[in-house]
Amino acid sequence: MENRIEKVQDVVDLIDKVGQKGFLYRGQSKHEYGLTPSLGRYLDKAKERGFDLDSKCEHALSIFQSELPEYYGKQLNSEMELLALAQHHGLPTKLIDWSLSPLIALYFAVEKSSNQDAALFVLDTNKAKLKWLHDRNYQQQEAEELDSFIYMPRHVTTRLKSQQGVFTYHKKYKKDQGDLGFITKYIIPGKYVNSIRFQLLCLGITEKVIYSDLDGFCRDLKFSHFNGF
Repeated sequence: MENRIEKVQDVVDLIDKVGQKGFLYRGQSKHEYGLTPSLGRYLDKAKERGFDLDSKCEHALSIFQSELPEYYGKQLNSEMELLALAQHHGLPTKLIDWSLSPLIALYFAVEKSSNQDAALFVLDTNKAKLKWLHDRNYQQQEAEELDSFIYMPRHVTTRLKSQQGVFTYHKKYKKDQGDLGFITKYIIPGKYVNSIRFQLLCLGITEKVIYSDLDGFCRDLKFSHFNGF
Protein backbone atom coordinates (compact mmCIF):
# COMPACT_ATOMS: atom_id res chain seq x y z
CA MET A 1 0.00 0.00 0.00
CA GLU A 2 1.29 3.44 -0.92
CA ASN A 3 2.47 5.62 1.97
CA ARG A 4 0.45 8.83 1.85
CA ILE A 5 0.26 12.13 3.70
CA GLU A 6 -2.98 14.07 3.40
CA LYS A 7 -2.73 16.41 6.40
CA VAL A 8 -0.21 17.63 8.98
CA GLN A 9 -1.67 15.25 11.54
CA ASP A 10 -0.44 12.33 9.41
CA VAL A 11 3.12 13.52 10.00
CA VAL A 12 2.47 13.88 13.74
CA ASP A 13 1.05 10.35 13.77
CA LEU A 14 4.16 9.15 11.93
CA ILE A 15 6.40 10.63 14.61
CA ASP A 16 4.28 9.05 17.35
CA LYS A 17 4.47 5.71 15.58
CA VAL A 18 8.24 5.86 15.26
CA GLY A 19 8.64 6.90 18.87
CA GLN A 20 12.36 7.65 18.71
CA LYS A 21 14.89 10.15 17.45
CA GLY A 22 17.39 9.58 14.66
CA PHE A 23 15.35 10.50 11.60
CA LEU A 24 16.03 13.00 8.83
CA TYR A 25 13.32 14.49 6.62
CA ARG A 26 13.24 15.90 3.10
CA GLY A 27 10.33 17.45 1.22
CA GLN A 28 10.11 17.71 -2.58
CA SER A 29 7.44 19.50 -4.56
CA LYS A 30 7.48 16.84 -7.32
CA HIS A 31 7.58 13.24 -6.18
CA GLU A 32 8.74 11.90 -9.56
CA TYR A 33 12.12 13.61 -9.17
CA GLY A 34 13.16 10.82 -6.83
CA LEU A 35 15.89 11.25 -4.25
CA THR A 36 18.91 12.46 -6.19
CA PRO A 37 22.00 14.52 -5.25
CA SER A 38 21.76 17.83 -7.09
CA LEU A 39 24.80 16.97 -9.22
CA GLY A 40 23.15 13.72 -10.33
CA ARG A 41 20.41 15.68 -12.09
CA TYR A 42 22.97 16.62 -14.73
CA LEU A 43 24.05 13.08 -15.62
CA ASP A 44 21.95 12.94 -18.78
CA LYS A 45 23.16 16.36 -19.92
CA ALA A 46 26.79 15.38 -19.29
CA LYS A 47 26.34 12.24 -21.34
CA GLU A 48 24.53 14.10 -24.11
CA ARG A 49 27.15 16.86 -24.35
CA GLY A 50 30.17 14.69 -23.63
CA PHE A 51 31.66 16.43 -20.59
CA ASP A 52 33.01 15.05 -17.32
CA LEU A 53 30.60 15.94 -14.54
CA ASP A 54 33.11 15.53 -11.70
CA SER A 55 35.52 17.95 -13.39
CA LYS A 56 32.73 20.46 -13.94
CA CYS A 57 31.78 20.20 -10.28
CA GLU A 58 35.35 20.72 -9.06
CA HIS A 59 35.84 23.70 -11.37
CA ALA A 60 32.60 25.38 -10.29
CA LEU A 61 33.44 24.78 -6.63
CA SER A 62 36.90 26.32 -7.10
CA ILE A 63 35.36 29.46 -8.56
CA PHE A 64 32.79 29.53 -5.75
CA GLN A 65 35.60 29.31 -3.17
CA SER A 66 37.72 32.01 -4.79
CA GLU A 67 34.88 34.53 -5.03
CA LEU A 68 33.15 33.62 -1.76
CA PRO A 69 34.89 36.33 0.36
CA GLU A 70 33.06 38.99 -1.65
CA TYR A 71 29.72 37.61 -0.49
CA TYR A 72 30.50 35.89 2.79
CA GLY A 73 32.72 37.10 5.59
CA LYS A 74 33.01 34.09 7.90
CA GLN A 75 35.88 31.61 7.95
CA LEU A 76 35.04 28.06 6.87
CA ASN A 77 36.63 25.15 8.73
CA SER A 78 36.74 22.42 6.10
CA GLU A 79 36.18 21.46 2.48
CA MET A 80 32.92 19.80 3.48
CA GLU A 81 31.67 23.01 5.04
CA LEU A 82 32.44 24.77 1.77
CA LEU A 83 30.53 22.07 -0.12
CA ALA A 84 27.54 22.38 2.24
CA LEU A 85 27.45 26.16 1.82
CA ALA A 86 27.62 25.83 -1.97
CA GLN A 87 24.81 23.27 -1.96
CA HIS A 88 22.72 25.44 0.34
CA HIS A 89 22.97 28.32 -2.13
CA GLY A 90 22.09 26.24 -5.18
CA LEU A 91 25.37 24.95 -6.62
CA PRO A 92 25.07 21.30 -7.80
CA THR A 93 27.02 18.94 -5.52
CA LYS A 94 27.07 15.33 -4.33
CA LEU A 95 24.97 16.31 -1.33
CA ILE A 96 21.28 15.91 -0.55
CA ASP A 97 19.61 18.41 1.79
CA TRP A 98 17.66 17.13 4.80
CA SER A 99 16.11 18.68 7.87
CA LEU A 100 15.92 17.50 11.46
CA SER A 101 12.37 18.88 11.52
CA PRO A 102 9.56 16.93 9.79
CA LEU A 103 7.37 20.06 9.64
CA ILE A 104 10.04 22.11 7.91
CA ALA A 105 10.59 19.31 5.40
CA LEU A 106 6.83 19.11 4.87
CA TYR A 107 6.79 22.84 4.18
CA PHE A 108 9.30 22.43 1.36
CA ALA A 109 7.11 19.69 -0.11
CA VAL A 110 4.05 21.95 -0.29
CA GLU A 111 5.75 25.34 -0.67
CA LYS A 112 4.76 25.65 -4.34
CA SER A 113 1.03 25.53 -4.87
CA SER A 114 0.19 23.07 -7.63
CA ASN A 115 -1.92 20.04 -8.39
CA GLN A 116 1.16 17.83 -8.68
CA ASP A 117 1.90 15.10 -6.18
CA ALA A 118 4.68 16.03 -3.75
CA ALA A 119 6.78 13.77 -1.53
CA LEU A 120 8.22 13.54 1.96
CA PHE A 121 11.28 11.31 2.39
CA VAL A 122 12.14 9.93 5.82
CA LEU A 123 15.64 8.57 6.49
CA ASP A 124 16.09 6.26 9.47
CA THR A 125 19.65 6.93 10.60
CA ASN A 126 19.41 4.06 13.10
CA LYS A 127 18.97 1.58 10.23
CA ALA A 128 21.25 3.38 7.80
CA LYS A 129 24.33 3.00 9.99
CA LEU A 130 25.91 5.93 8.17
CA LYS A 131 28.73 7.70 9.94
CA TRP A 132 27.93 11.17 11.28
CA LEU A 133 30.59 13.75 10.54
CA HIS A 134 30.74 17.30 11.82
CA ASP A 135 33.41 19.91 12.37
CA ARG A 136 34.70 18.34 15.56
CA ASN A 137 35.37 14.94 14.02
CA TYR A 138 35.65 15.73 10.31
CA GLN A 139 38.79 14.42 8.63
CA GLN A 140 39.12 14.86 4.87
CA GLN A 141 41.00 11.59 4.37
CA GLU A 142 38.34 9.62 6.27
CA ALA A 143 35.54 11.29 4.30
CA GLU A 144 37.17 10.38 1.00
CA GLU A 145 37.16 6.71 1.98
CA LEU A 146 33.40 6.67 2.65
CA ASP A 147 30.83 6.16 -0.11
CA SER A 148 28.12 7.91 1.90
CA PHE A 149 27.85 9.69 5.23
CA ILE A 150 25.76 12.22 7.13
CA TYR A 151 27.24 15.69 7.57
CA MET A 152 26.06 18.02 10.31
CA PRO A 153 27.34 21.49 9.40
CA ARG A 154 27.84 24.45 11.65
CA HIS A 155 24.85 26.71 11.13
CA VAL A 156 26.96 29.26 9.30
CA THR A 157 23.92 30.98 7.77
CA THR A 158 20.64 32.00 9.35
CA ARG A 159 18.75 29.90 6.81
CA LEU A 160 20.66 26.74 7.66
CA LYS A 161 19.87 27.35 11.30
CA SER A 162 16.18 28.07 10.66
CA GLN A 163 15.82 25.04 8.40
CA GLN A 164 17.73 22.75 10.81
CA GLY A 165 19.79 21.65 7.86
CA VAL A 166 21.69 18.37 7.59
CA PHE A 167 23.26 16.77 4.51
CA THR A 168 23.99 13.31 3.21
CA TYR A 169 27.02 12.88 0.94
CA HIS A 170 26.94 10.42 -1.97
CA LYS A 171 30.20 9.66 -3.76
CA LYS A 172 28.24 7.67 -6.35
CA TYR A 173 25.62 10.27 -7.17
CA LYS A 174 23.24 8.08 -9.15
CA LYS A 175 19.86 9.40 -10.14
CA ASP A 176 17.73 7.97 -7.35
CA GLN A 177 18.88 7.03 -3.87
CA GLY A 178 15.32 6.36 -2.74
CA ASP A 179 15.46 2.58 -3.15
CA LEU A 180 17.67 2.19 -0.09
CA GLY A 181 16.16 0.12 2.71
CA PHE A 182 16.43 2.87 5.32
CA ILE A 183 14.51 5.54 3.38
CA THR A 184 10.71 5.69 3.21
CA LYS A 185 8.88 7.81 0.66
CA TYR A 186 5.47 9.31 1.45
CA ILE A 187 3.33 10.66 -1.39
CA ILE A 188 1.42 13.90 -0.83
CA PRO A 189 -1.44 13.93 -3.38
CA GLY A 190 -1.64 17.25 -5.21
CA LYS A 191 -5.19 17.96 -4.06
CA TYR A 192 -3.95 18.18 -0.44
CA VAL A 193 -0.95 20.45 -1.04
CA ASN A 194 -2.73 23.77 -0.39
CA SER A 195 -4.64 22.54 2.65
CA ILE A 196 -1.42 21.23 4.22
CA ARG A 197 0.32 24.53 3.56
CA PHE A 198 -2.58 26.34 5.24
CA GLN A 199 -2.31 24.03 8.26
CA LEU A 200 1.42 24.73 8.47
CA LEU A 201 0.74 28.48 8.26
CA CYS A 202 -1.66 28.16 11.22
CA LEU A 203 1.11 26.32 13.10
CA GLY A 204 3.58 29.14 12.42
CA ILE A 205 5.62 27.37 9.73
CA THR A 206 5.87 30.18 7.16
CA GLU A 207 8.42 31.67 4.78
CA LYS A 208 9.39 34.20 7.44
CA VAL A 209 10.38 31.32 9.72
CA ILE A 210 11.91 29.07 7.06
CA TYR A 211 14.08 31.70 5.38
CA SER A 212 14.55 34.08 8.36
CA ASP A 213 15.73 37.06 6.32
CA LEU A 214 14.15 40.06 4.62
CA ASP A 215 13.43 38.03 1.48
CA GLY A 216 11.50 35.47 3.52
CA PHE A 217 9.74 38.17 5.52
CA CYS A 218 8.57 40.00 2.39
CA ARG A 219 7.56 36.73 0.68
CA ASP A 220 5.52 35.97 3.78
CA LEU A 221 3.80 39.37 3.61
CA LYS A 222 3.25 39.00 -0.14
CA PHE A 223 1.57 35.66 0.36
CA SER A 224 -0.57 36.65 3.35
CA HIS A 225 -1.66 40.06 1.99
CA PHE A 226 -1.82 39.61 -1.77
CA ASN A 227 -1.70 36.01 -2.95
CA GLY A 228 -3.19 33.80 -0.26
CA PHE A 229 -4.99 30.56 -1.00
